[in-house]
Amino acid sequence: RSGNNLEYLKLGISSDDDNYTTDFYFNENASLGLDPGYDAAIWGGTAPAFAVYSHLVEDNAGIPMAIQAMHGEDMHDVTIALGVNAYANEPLTFDIIDSTLPSAIKVYLEDTETNTITLLTEEIYQITPGQDISGTGRFFLRFEEDSLSTIESELDTLKIYTNPQDDTIVVHGQLTETTDFRLYDLQGRLVIETTLENKTMTQRVDVSTISDGVYVVELKGRTKRRARRAQKIIKR
Repeated sequence: RSGNNLEYLKLGISSDDDNYTTDFYFNENASLGLDPGYDAAIWGGTAPAFAVYSHLVEDNAGIPMAIQAMHGEDMHDVTIALGVNAYANEPLTFDIIDSTLPSAIKVYLEDTETNTITLLTEEIYQITPGQDISGTGRFFLRFEEDSLSTIESELDTLKIYTNPQDDTIVVHGQLTETTDFRLYDLQGRLVIETTLENKTMTQRVDVSTISDGVYVVELKGRTKRRARRAQKIIKR
């Protein structure tokens, strides 16, 4: 591995009766898109009833990936949409099963349903879902070189909501820097991308061209701190 500058992480989920894993590799020959010979889809193209997998960061076609490879530089700042299939009323645990990542790289799991971020390189994440979990849109895996400051992030103070009257998503609150706004569908595909300025308290993003449904808003600052927030919203 070291000879090929290859870094590796195996992410697992488990319940009382089931377990499943998915793999991530970082090497100089891979990219954020599809890399034949490095990336691998789940056998048959369909995830089983209990599973964890990922979608490609770029050029995502909704294919559940068992193995996703990326360039070595990507581990310093990349966010990956996870797909999870799990059963209601059964304890579900997320854990790093194996890793050769450098100690400076932190791995975070974001749960947009509970609005929590867990540092998986230091602890596991456990929930007991009240209903079955299926597909992408709720969980994101983030690789980050610097430790996140989720408590002090100014993005946490913003209000993000939909306004059916003018068919917009509203971001209300004071930004301290230029911030990227991205909207993803539940398959992890980028739907809308724009820039929010720090001179306006209330900013509106036109979503009249997209269909009703559940989406994930991602806000990401442009400074070296790379503050980030993800929130699920419903457009009606």
